[in-house]
Amino acid sequence: MVMSEEIKNQTDLSINEILRQTRWIIRLRWLAVGSVFASAALLRLFFPYRFLPVASIALFVLVYNFLAWYHYKYCSQNSSLCEEKDIQLNLQTQIILDILVIAWTIHLTGGVQSEVVPFYLVHIPFLGLAISRRTLFSHVGLITAILALLFGLEFYGILPHGDLGTTPDLDLYKDFQYIARRWTTITLFLLLGTYITNYLGTQFRHLLLAEQKALQQSESLKKVAVSLGSTLEWKETLNVILRSINELTFSDSAAIVLINDAGAKIIAGQGIPPHLINTTIPVAKWSHYKVLFKQNQSIITQPVNEADRFWKAVDVPKIKCSLYAPMISHNTALGILIIGSKIPNLYNKEDASLVQSLAHYAALSLENSQLYENARHQALTDGVTGLYNVRSLHNNLEQELTRSKRYGRKFSVLMCDLDKFKSYNDRYGHLAGDDLLRDLAALMTSVARRSDKIFRYGGEEFTILLLETRREHALVLAERLRKSVEEHEFILQDSGEISHITISIGLSVFPDDANAVKPLLKAADRALYKAKENRNKVFSYADC
Repeated sequence: MVMSEEIKNQTDLSINEILRQTRWIIRLRWLAVGSVFASAALLRLFFPYRFLPVASIALFVLVYNFLAWYHYKYCSQNSSLCEEKDIQLNLQTQIILDILVIAWTIHLTGGVQSEVVPFYLVHIPFLGLAISRRTLFSHVGLITAILALLFGLEFYGILPHGDLGTTPDLDLYKDFQYIARRWTTITLFLLLGTYITNYLGTQFRHLLLAEQKALQQSESLKKVAVSLGSTLEWKETLNVILRSINELTFSDSAAIVLINDAGAKIIAGQGIPPHLINTTIPVAKWSHYKVLFKQNQSIITQPVNEADRFWKAVDVPKIKCSLYAPMISHNTALGILIIGSKIPNLYNKEDASLVQSLAHYAALSLENSQLYENARHQALTDGVTGLYNVRSLHNNLEQELTRSKRYGRKFSVLMCDLDKFKSYNDRYGHLAGDDLLRDLAALMTSVARRSDKIFRYGGEEFTILLLETRREHALVLAERLRKSVEEHEFILQDSGEISHITISIGLSVFPDDANAVKPLLKAADRALYKAKENRNKVFSYADC
């Protein structure tokens, strides 16, 4: 692989990233090739040795390095045409070709006495800055094996040594101790050099990854904070949080659950079956939540054990490690943020700290959304009866009027008013009057259809919006409501005394009586005025 084992365990590099590292390796090799052969060429200026064949080999190495660099540059611009495994295979093939070319050059230039042998000491350690330790030492093993074979064949006279660019000492080819010392020195230098450069390269990559990860975390936290500040839609914010976590921790699945008496309700998720969103799983199948809220800190389970049953409950297989972070705000446990990965031992303390921070943002989002919903509810509902208020009435009428115009539908409006409510207040007091309004609101809700919407218009007046209801059907519903109120026994809470009241109802229909909100309400009010003349009546605007 063209990356360290540590990087491989932490991330799945994109093809463009692999290409970037590959071009970096090629540039390093260019530097090594150019440095060694340029140095040798300078030496040849002062010594009358034949260097042309070696220079030709150097030119060959430079040319195919250039071709490889151009090929990878093309791939980076057309990444859809390049497979990751092909890129890695090409690079490994090219490195092995380097090794063989250098070995052949060593043979041509004197074998064990060749001045090109030190090139191995530059070539392989340079690669240690970019490739994995296992791959690096496999190349070292290949080189030492090739040199041992080459020196051995020369020692036994099977392979005649070359003499290009050098005047070898023939006696040294039969000196076993010299050959052994030469081979051992080269091997030790290779091992030491590759270890040092690989160690430095690994540390450098760790620092670079840590810096990149810190930058990504900062950007993600900023993105979440912006989302939290720009929208009160908690679902949108939670999905931003989950996407950020998956990107930063390389997780396969993530979920946010709320804990209640029924169990754990999944309110947001990434990488889990969509049909499980807004469903509840029994907490008996999953025991971590008790420890989480007690300790108020994240828990990492790797490998996943029997106590970690959440992923089985949501039917997500092959999860090897999990991270759980409690969502607590103002000492109130709201829920849990859960992430999982199919890579064993992926998460660390830094991941736990990051996820805990994002869990805090998730808790704030939920808390803000609840505050917003409460404020919105208070703004659109009546404080006494709990029904929608007049502001909500106008909003609903505008929406229904637009919809009915588009589809050619009709709807009706009932304007209801309590008869002699002032006398009731004067007799029993305003608190009893409020109790009566609440009881009447509950009665009207029980009588109305599920699709009907009831509003407190003001004082003792109520408005009912009858969706997709023609006049004849609206009159039937209005009469049923009037009769139900007339027959109902209202009980005073303090004394238990039973009282009876009646209501008058005015009816208007869109678009028969009016085609705008205000005229429609005015028509219903006009019909109500007619009904109030005799009280306990239902009157339609068409009869005015």
